[in-house]
Amino acid sequence: APPVSAKKCVITSCIIQYETMMEMSRTKIPGKKIIYFDDWGMKECEETFEDGKLKESFVSDGKEMFKLFHSNKSIYKAGATYNGTAMAFNWNEVSQKDKDAGLANQGGKETVAGKECETYTYITQTAGQKTTAKYAGWNHILLLMELNSKEIKSTSKATKFEENVAVPADKFTAPGDYKVL
Repeated sequence: APPVSAKKCVITSCIIQYETMMEMSRTKIPGKKIIYFDDWGMKECEETFEDGKLKESFVSDGKEMFKLFHSNKSIYKAGATYNGTAMAFNWNEVSQKDKDAGLANQGGKETVAGKECETYTYITQTAGQKTTAKYAGWNHILLLMELNSKEIKSTSKATKFEENVAVPADKFTAPGDYKVL
């Protein structure tokens, strides 16, 4: 086991499936993503699907991050990994200033993909447009994100959560026939 300071998550490995929906101007764009992690979250792979086909993979192999574009078999190297690829859920990392200003508010419990989650909402204002975001997470793993603004509504919700499962090692490597951009 890695030292406690190296652990991002409290479980060894996980595979999480999410259903996504983007709504803009009466247009709905459904999607799917799957996040794999291993070695207590030090290795992560986030796969994005469009029309049922694998489009992109964002990977952290524990040292470096890179994005795989499957349609043209290319790789974009994103540099040294900091905290993996997936957004973490951590109320304690929300600024006290935003909490005091009422922009960030802790919510109640909510069950997502069979996990009892903590929740919070966050309000941002950019170019005069207000966006409200709701987050739900379990043990620092984000399982629900809902963004609402005047123009856009976006949802990413975990529908299946498998913990401490074998994750294929090839999820954290680039295929040999892909070319670096």
